[in-house]
Amino acid sequence: MNMIALNETLKNLTLPQRLAAIVKMVDGPLVFTTSLGIEDQLITHHIAMQNLAIQLVTLDTGRLFPQTYDVWQATEEKYGRRIQAMFPQAAATEALVADQGINGFYYAIEMRKACCHVRKVEPLERALAGQRACAWARRRAVCATPEWAQRSTSFRSCARSSAERGRAAGPALKL
Repeated sequence: MNMIALNETLKNLTLPQRLAAIVKMVDGPLVFTTSLGIEDQLITHHIAMQNLAIQLVTLDTGRLFPQTYDVWQATEEKYGRRIQAMFPQAAATEALVADQGINGFYYAIEMRKACCHVRKVEPLERALAGQRACAWARRRAVCATPEWAQRSTSFRSCARSSAERGRAAGPALKL
């Protein structure tokens, strides 16, 4: 999938038009990973209002605020669509907590990275498995590499190796 050509094709379309066009242009399953934040709620709205064949997925790290669950439930009720939850593997989470303690990620970068891998990266890899393309909104504050530095919504081909999932690889389609 040539993201540069896709960007050129879609650059003058509105967000709803872009989402609809992507569904038509991509051959295979699509997924939108949502944090349930405001940017993601806008994208979810347009996916749901057009009844687009894009699966909605969120990562439940086991450390979400109660308000996040309220937004999650309200979103499902408003649009009549389920948002699939991807949870960390229980054994890996238990091992992490046994090693670090419940809040070990506060104490060292390595511990934070280990926590992120167990609670976010591995569940995200499972969510993207078999998907042809994925979309997500990115914020500068949670992005670890220069490729992620700008605040934008991106659409990426998920037809990459397992090692490349979870980090930016190549150009993104600007939504």
